Amino acid sequence: MKNYFTIMLVPHSPNSRTVTVRIPRWTVHAALFIILSSAVVFVSSVVYSSHVTRRMVSYEEMKAQTSLQKQEVERYSQETQKLSRMMAEITDKENQIRKMLGLKDVRLTAGLTGKSEYSLGQKLSSLRDGVKESRIRLDSLMNRVTEMRKRFAFTPSIWPAHGRIMSTFGYRSFPWRGFHAGLDINTAYGTPIKAAAGGAVSYAGWRSGYGNTVVIDHGSGFETLYGHISRIKILSGQKVKKGDIIAFVGTSGYATGPHLHYEVSVNGSKVDPARYLDLNMLQASSRR
Repeated sequence: MKNYFTIMLVPHSPNSRTVTVRIPRWTVHAALFIILSSAVVFVSSVVYSSHVTRRMVSYEEMKAQTSLQKQEVERYSQETQKLSRMMAEITDKENQIRKMLGLKDVRLTAGLTGKSEYSLGQKLSSLRDGVKESRIRLDSLMNRVTEMRKRFAFTPSIWPAHGRIMSTFGYRSFPWRGFHAGLDINTAYGTPIKAAAGGAVSYAGWRSGYGNTVVIDHGSGFETLYGHISRIKILSGQKVKKGDIIAFVGTSGYATGPHLHYEVSVNGSKVDPARYLDLNMLQASSRR
């Protein structure tokens, strides 16, 4: 009987029979084990379900945050590409200006960097504003350089013919005594003579002492003269560009041998042509 539990149901009525229930001990133990196990499983399920729910909520939040970050990165990527294109345009203009001015290893735009304490968005915004300002400055500078280039085209700045200078500007005693108003460039007979600058031919013909002569009016008070020519290639009134061949070296007029007599006048006054040989655009602009 030690292996059983006995439950007796005693009625209040003396006529009713007492009911005795005998339950094996293992059945009670099994029932208690099942109840405890069920309780443990239930509690574990509730805890796990709560944990999973929190993880799901956290996952959704992370997913939403990741989506926002992805959109933000994509926007920054587009901004970066746009800035790269703008910087490429600025670099191209900078290179054009450097080429026009003959500059080397000179940056016309400052480096554009945001402060370290700024966020990425603020840095990109700062860079964008900096690029826009640089483009405005470069556009203004490009306009100025374009104007300088136009003026340079009409400023005597190249050798009309290459050779040895046999007589300089100023007073001389040989071969004729007196004031020499230009340069005598010794070179071979028939050497092409080039216009030292663009302009309009104001005279093309014979002139006493100079022989066959060409005079070019370059505007802004500049005028060049080419003397002792063997053959004139252009006509009076014709427009020429810097470097165009206008005539050929000869010995016409008072000349001891083939050479080019070259003069430069500024506002009607003769000046030393050597000052205007091999000028770059900046030097030519300052001479004007």
